[in-house]
Amino acid sequence: MAAAHPEPARVWAEWAERRAALVPAGRRWDAVVLPVTLYQQVAEAAPAVLAGVPVVADRRTELYYVLVPPGRGAAVVAGVPGVSARGVGAWVAVRDPGVGRVRGARVGVWVQPPGRGGRLADPVELRRALVAVCLGPASAPAAGARR
Repeated sequence: MAAAHPEPARVWAEWAERRAALVPAGRRWDAVVLPVTLYQQVAEAAPAVLAGVPVVADRRTELYYVLVPPGRGAAVVAGVPGVSARGVGAWVAVRDPGVGRVRGARVGVWVQPPGRGGRLADPVELRRALVAVCLGPASAPAAGARR
């Protein structure tokens, strides 16, 4: 996660001092921002879409950040009400993914920390799940449909 920052050492220092650091989106990943209730609905309706992919929570604002490949966030959320994307020029607060759960933490909390393989959410599958939950299954493209 620190490698996404132009100065990784700065992230490590912020984690040591403040336990959370701002990391730029758009370099190694974009973030698809979902209200907690929508995240829960997607997790229930399409659990495979979120399985094993990095997700960060901001418990103060009740927003969840699902990480997708860089440059893909805007396409995932296009036309889907109540969601947004963070890409180039945006920053996301995250905790050190190696630390585990921190009691009382509210910002940058890892719901699912990034794995060693660097797997991110599949943007096509995430969009399909969002459209199905937000706009109804009839609006979701058929499996294998091209965009």
